[in-house]
Amino acid sequence: MAGIALGALVMVPEPADAADCRDGLERLSTAVKAGSRDEALAQLVPIDAACPAEVATKARRAYGAMLLRAVDDMSARGAGDDRIRPLVEQAAEHGRLWDAWWRLADLDLRAGRYAAADRAYHQAIDSHVDQVGGTCGGAERLQHLRARAEEAYLLANREGQGGGLRAWPDTPWPFRCGHWRKQAPSLLFRFGSAALEPAARRDLDAIAAKLRAFEKPLVRIEGHTDFRGSDSYNLALSQRRAAAVARHLMATGVAVRFEVVGRGKRAPRSIKGPDVYPQDAIDRLNRRVEVSFW
Repeated sequence: MAGIALGALVMVPEPADAADCRDGLERLSTAVKAGSRDEALAQLVPIDAACPAEVATKARRAYGAMLLRAVDDMSARGAGDDRIRPLVEQAAEHGRLWDAWWRLADLDLRAGRYAAADRAYHQAIDSHVDQVGGTCGGAERLQHLRARAEEAYLLANREGQGGGLRAWPDTPWPFRCGHWRKQAPSLLFRFGSAALEPAARRDLDAIAAKLRAFEKPLVRIEGHTDFRGSDSYNLALSQRRAAAVARHLMATGVAVRFEVVGRGKRAPRSIKGPDVYPQDAIDRLNRRVEVSFW
């Protein structure tokens, strides 16, 4: 139950509403143990009203963890996404658990709702930092979440779903623990093209704004392609893509040192659980330029 002991929920301070708080927590504890989801949900509002904020938050997480256990049981019995989604939504909305937002984002991603997936991944990232912390201990998990958020963002823009999405997450944390290097969101290209798309230009302007905070950073610009076509064709195409990004950054007037390389199709994007995407989405994610700086 997300590491929350039910017994700990009834040990609360003694405010004026302490009796109401204890009663609500006891009813919640009984409902959770019995697996009564509706009864447990009904206790959250009175608990919010009567209990200290920290206790109410733990109660919500206990409720969310109960729902996720039910989701795990249903999934083990072969339930499809349409059946488990309502419980995952409840665990995210009312339980406010970072892993519930993660599961909801994965459901949206599989359904091709890329903008919704991007928003849910960012909720998972923000909630993870709040609940677990943004230190190196959770860096691998956070890196996976950010990679998925970036993929959802890129595919949402490609599908015309990207209005209002944020390319750079607001929550700070060490992108690569133990290393100072920063990596920007990838920039996608159309098949066979080295022309910058409007979304890529907007993201490059945001990258340039961040680069101005550093004293002559070294910027590595690395072009990539999908697997279609010969090695020589794709190597040249990836170099043209990287050069187009370098030209745009130079045109912004930012003072940087460049390292511009093309990798062709030799370094495909690392996608965990590639079965979540159709092949055309994987191809789109591989037609990219990656910008890192330190």
